[in-house]
Amino acid sequence: MERTITIILHIVNFAIFYALGAMLLMLAILVIPSMFDVFGVRGSSHELEMPVPQSFDQVVMPAHEIWGQWTTIKAKEWGNAETQHDLAKQYYYGKNGQQDDEEAAKLWHRAAEQGHVEAQRDLGLCYWNGEGVPQNHSEAVKWIRSAAEQEDNTAQCLLGACYYLGEGVLQDLQEAAEQGDVDAQYQLALCYYHGEGIAENKTEAVKWYRRAAEQGHVGAKNNLGVH
Repeated sequence: MERTITIILHIVNFAIFYALGAMLLMLAILVIPSMFDVFGVRGSSHELEMPVPQSFDQVVMPAHEIWGQWTTIKAKEWGNAETQHDLAKQYYYGKNGQQDDEEAAKLWHRAAEQGHVEAQRDLGLCYWNGEGVPQNHSEAVKWIRSAAEQEDNTAQCLLGACYYLGEGVLQDLQEAAEQGDVDAQYQLALCYYHGEGIAENKTEAVKWYRRAAEQGHVGAKNNLGVH
């Protein structure tokens, strides 16, 4: 409760100081042109062209923009995955008054790294479609699989679609696995075991599970029954 009250007080103080600052700015804009008239500057070769606002609303930032900036700062400052995920959705869908795929992807990435399952899935889709980040199907599969491993049903369905639709994804995964990438070895084993984008082959699955397990991959050990 105390934290909530503190947050509300910060918001109120920020809004008050911002409004006072805006009023002073508007006053300066309205007074300075009059001073030029008094000193005879206007109309000379030094004529100053300065747009004068017609209303206070043209000077004060809309409330939703103030809130958007404040929550962006706090989401980054606190590092709360749920807050970052919610704010990312606002940027992605433009609910805070501005649509920004790049900012959404950044926030989803921060939340995904903390294990937030929905952020992992949404970040994967960003990579798949090239929204806010360079298109990268391998990176997309990586994050969607992370969400799928947390029993996210949507991610599990998307994962299968990724392998069927993503030209070159499995080839990249195979190459990385052969080069010793433990995560790629584990993912390749899962593909063979479940027949995701490749013919089901339990023997190959066990082979890659073992290679990943030898490098200490916990998931691979569990699937092999090694503890």
